[in-house]
Amino acid sequence: MSSLVLEPAARSMLRRGIDPYEVPAAYKWARRLSESPEFKDVDEMSLVRLAPLAAEVREDTGRPLGEGLRVALSERRARRLLASEREDIVPQLARAVRVARRRVGVADLVATALFWGDRRRRQLAIQFFRPESAGDAAAS
Repeated sequence: MSSLVLEPAARSMLRRGIDPYEVPAAYKWARRLSESPEFKDVDEMSLVRLAPLAAEVREDTGRPLGEGLRVALSERRARRLLASEREDIVPQLARAVRVARRRVGVADLVATALFWGDRRRRQLAIQFFRPESAGDAAAS
């Protein structure tokens, strides 16, 4: 799959607060994202709605979100993110992406916002709090 980072002009429009449903590039981005098996059953309009969150990302690392945030977020900020309610998760994730210097995995970021609940919260916590050596040992 090609990069899931939005085009610079679209990112700029979305970050300025323009309605994502009025940005044609948001529909192209949602179509690219829907090609992923993780999003095959998701309505394309639900993905377009999350385009402003994806507009915060400048570099798609393709890594799980928790691993990307581990290097940038303090433990306190991570715990605040994990304690977020469903209706507050998108602004919390946007803040976390900015703290992470806008370098995270777009697909996992969108999936986290879309499917936020106990299971996704647990996955994110495991990814974030797992020691570096445990991740390296699991990869071997």
